[in-house]
Amino acid sequence: MASITDETSGWYEVEHNFHTLLCASVSTDRLLVKTPTSEISGSLDSMRICAQLKNSSIDIQLKAVGHPLYNKGSGRFDLLGMDVYQYSLPTLETTGRLIVKGKEFPASGMSWFDRQWQNQSLGAPKGRWTWMDLNLGNGWAVSLWDAQDVDGKTDGWITVIDKSGKHWVVNLAPLSEAADEHWLSAQSGYKYPTRWKVNVPALDMLLEVVASPREQEINGLSPRYEGASIITGIIGGEKVTGHCYVEMVGDWKA
Repeated sequence: MASITDETSGWYEVEHNFHTLLCASVSTDRLLVKTPTSEISGSLDSMRICAQLKNSSIDIQLKAVGHPLYNKGSGRFDLLGMDVYQYSLPTLETTGRLIVKGKEFPASGMSWFDRQWQNQSLGAPKGRWTWMDLNLGNGWAVSLWDAQDVDGKTDGWITVIDKSGKHWVVNLAPLSEAADEHWLSAQSGYKYPTRWKVNVPALDMLLEVVASPREQEINGLSPRYEGASIITGIIGGEKVTGHCYVEMVGDWKA
């Protein structure tokens, strides 16, 4: 899957396909996943990501800088009965180009690379989760997990890394306590919040995350929300801004 979002106009396009191994290439000894519409390959020093959408295309090169983030401190945690492994590279220097509806745009900036795997069966998980990568103006990169099982039990935490590579793992107040501005998808019937309060008392952190635009669903075999978002708030009495990507997977039926 690949998507492009214009936060100014609200334009959004997504491409989502399943491919058999007969028409795809996957390597077990190096980074290479290639399909008829997309490719991710290379190394941490020179990674290429490209994708072809109906009206747009992505072709970028990434180079890892800074420190890796190990989710929950060790890179392993339990989530909705699954044994999950995840590391993140929050800072990758990015160059390349985007083509949107025939117009070319140079690409530059920082990207976030996330690698996650778990013992998950086919189909939607039992319950639902929200994940965010919060890129903050104070130099912090934050990986946020908030899960709710089928019985309504919640589990939430954040992993913070600063520019020196120092990690904090801190409990998170459930996002459901202050999530609002729900959007009902006419395609899937799922109902997603699009505004959240990220409340972390131990770090004196209170952030507001707003999806921009609201309608950023990937409606495939198992519908999910994958959306660009804007951050404002306060940490330790200081104002902070930033941006993030919000992922909502599982049972989000209205």
